[in-house]
Amino acid sequence: SSGGRFLAVSAGTPSVRVWDCATALRVRTLSLQHSARAVVLFPSGGRVLTISMLEAAVWNVSTGSRLCALQGVRGALPQRVVVSADGRTIAACGGDLSRRDSDWRSIWDAA
Repeated sequence: SSGGRFLAVSAGTPSVRVWDCATALRVRTLSLQHSARAVVLFPSGGRVLTISMLEAAVWNVSTGSRLCALQGVRGALPQRVVVSADGRTIAACGGDLSRRDSDWRSIWDAA
């Protein structure tokens, strides 16, 4: 997170681990349906975005619950993912594996 409180890590498994940097303790494990290809903490540290090749979702770090699913990433391999400084907008781009030489871009309202 921007304040350096949390670190979110995916290691090629269908889970994301969130660590408290001050205590070095794992505070949450998020269970996904597919391996995350991108993981981004929101600047506040309270939410985390995960993108796999089949889905994108925003999660609550405190509860581990999925807050919402985002449309537009089926078969896509994310290359760049950012969350705006105010946490209201998510932008991502990448390649579509179902079509050769195809790029995709998505912008979502995260408010």
